Amino acid sequence: MGETISAKIPSNRVLIHDPPVVARVPVSPNVPRNLLSGIAYGVVFSIPCTLLLMWLLHIGSTKRARSHESAAPPPLPPTGG
Repeated sequence: MGETISAKIPSNRVLIHDPPVVARVPVSPNVPRNLLSGIAYGVVFSIPCTLLLMWLLHIGSTKRARSHESAAPPPLPPTGG
């Protein structure tokens, strides 16, 4: 397989920084730990993000309400008399 790759890729474009290291012990994902950490991070980060979003939406809605209150009422149409 190495010969096929080296034949397709020019050697002047490939730069090897470190030689590959083969692990002595097989590595596999720890599924229960990954699931628990994902749930924990989701709970920890979703609550502040939700509160921040609610606060920003509240600030925007109060600014819009104040701008409508402070606006002058529309002028009355001229009466023909």
